[in-house]
Amino acid sequence: MMIPPDEIGEEELQGRVIYALLKPAGRLARVFGVPLHQVRDLLDMAYYQEVKGKDLKMKEAASLMGVSMSKIALLARQLKENFVNSESSLERRIEFMLWVEPLSLAKIHQVLTDASMQQVKEALARLTELGRINETSEARGSVYSLNIDQSRRVWDTWLARIDGLQNALGTVSDAVYGRFFAKEAHAFARTLSFRVRKEDLHRLQDFYENQLFTLVTELDAACQDASDEVAMGLSIFWAPYELTDQCTPPPPEK
Repeated sequence: MMIPPDEIGEEELQGRVIYALLKPAGRLARVFGVPLHQVRDLLDMAYYQEVKGKDLKMKEAASLMGVSMSKIALLARQLKENFVNSESSLERRIEFMLWVEPLSLAKIHQVLTDASMQQVKEALARLTELGRINETSEARGSVYSLNIDQSRRVWDTWLARIDGLQNALGTVSDAVYGRFFAKEAHAFARTLSFRVRKEDLHRLQDFYENQLFTLVTELDAACQDASDEVAMGLSIFWAPYELTDQCTPPPPEK
């Protein structure tokens, strides 16, 4: 079937949309001077984590991603080990592992080879006592998961900020899919570029706190007895225009 000149095929559209979504990651990689091979590794792991979150078997994941079973096994190991840096505290390393997925004591210790089983148990006990992780009893023993909501209430950790970023970009993904592919009438996106005096910048925060957040709270409360409610995601961003364009990458290492 001939495609009209003002349209493109579905596969090409998918590729162009994914490319556009990857550009912001490429921009920050340029700013930080991250090597291309490291960016590729991160993309591989991000794709695998997304597929793994849909409870697919390894064979199904390999088929969907178009890779071998050995590659899937490698990605599973890399995802657990990549950010588990021995220079970080044991608690922080455990937190990141649990941010990826809930794990048992045995699986946590299997990755943290430089720590004893007793050290891992003590770290888990401290994190549980602080309310930063949850312990759930299952048939095969206890499983630990990250209590990110509690972490946000207690302190503004790097992990909570990363999780918030992931949630915000999840809304972006939903809006993109809704507008480009699902013909979803309630998916909305707008970008405004404008000037503002420095003395008026606080009005953006005031608008969010006193008007937008208030409206969202009212809309949510009105759904208490409603039978036609629709779960919505809303992310709001603002920043100085082209802020990253003003950044220069670090000099190459000698």
